[in-house]
Amino acid sequence: MSSFANPIELDPTETDTAQRLLESIRFLESGESVESIGQPGDGNMNLTLRVQTDRRSFIVKQARPWVEKYPSIPAPLDRHDHEVAFYSRISEFDSVRDCMPRLLAHDATNHLIILEDVSPANDCSICYRASNGSAMLWRWLPGLINWLEDLHSIEVAGTPLKNSALRQLNHDHMFSLPFQAEPLIDLDQVTAGLAEEQKRVANDRLLTDRIAELGQQYLEPDFSSSRLLHGDFFPGSWMVLESGQGAEQTRGQPRIFIIDPEFCFTGPPEFDWGVLQAHFVFTGEEIPASLIPESLDQSLLNGFAAAEVLRRLLGVAQLPLEKTLDEKVALVDWAVESLR
Repeated sequence: MSSFANPIELDPTETDTAQRLLESIRFLESGESVESIGQPGDGNMNLTLRVQTDRRSFIVKQARPWVEKYPSIPAPLDRHDHEVAFYSRISEFDSVRDCMPRLLAHDATNHLIILEDVSPANDCSICYRASNGSAMLWRWLPGLINWLEDLHSIEVAGTPLKNSALRQLNHDHMFSLPFQAEPLIDLDQVTAGLAEEQKRVANDRLLTDRIAELGQQYLEPDFSSSRLLHGDFFPGSWMVLESGQGAEQTRGQPRIFIIDPEFCFTGPPEFDWGVLQAHFVFTGEEIPASLIPESLDQSLLNGFAAAEVLRRLLGVAQLPLEKTLDEKVALVDWAVESLR
């Protein structure tokens, strides 16, 4: 992994450092001054800051040699290169591109990208805590499905977008580490009794073999027949402008923005759909088969959905779920049944 010594490292409390970095890459206009910086949400992978100058607001994402939310986990420094490659591949597809913040700049030396600020759009992760979370998801679903189908219709010509290092990191935390004998976190500190559930799953050899098989299909897809994927299509990667927020309405629906495609790769569309399905399940719903493209392998989609549910319950990447142990056990049972 390369050193982080030469780049200018941003600090969420220092406007002077942000000013110096943005001037060094010639992003600021003549005389433009950084007035404030702040964190726009709960980012996982990167140091993500909203920068307000005397003229405009924008988002800066800087990669560091670790996962921002979990500094003990190393992560590839070049991960924004793949996000930039994703933006390049969708640039001619209006329906996909226009539902994402614009990419304003990329600076490989400082491991950062600068993006359009789409506020007052809100992070869709609120659905996990809201009493009407499932209703929110149903309201957003048409826009999500339209975007996903348009993304997966893009034929990837030439070299596949492999994103190998970041995909290996995601593989480990989705298909391997949550099912090892010793979990990386104390699950009983998350929900009392959850550690016992993790042991139950980890000791089920048939189940873990099936999860490992799915992991190989994720890690080594058939690139000859794969499509461009977002790679992390869950509520933390969506933002929404509801009516009353100046939202641009499309057929009566709120406007959805898709963010953070850093886990992108060319692979099986069932992966994006499986992740989407999993996060509906967390709110007590399932996307009906009638809304899922008939061309997809439903068994593979269900397998990926189950693996995503289990990794979010038994692994490091916890969600802000307000659920009892019994409710989490029911979710584990749903995933186990889907895998069988």
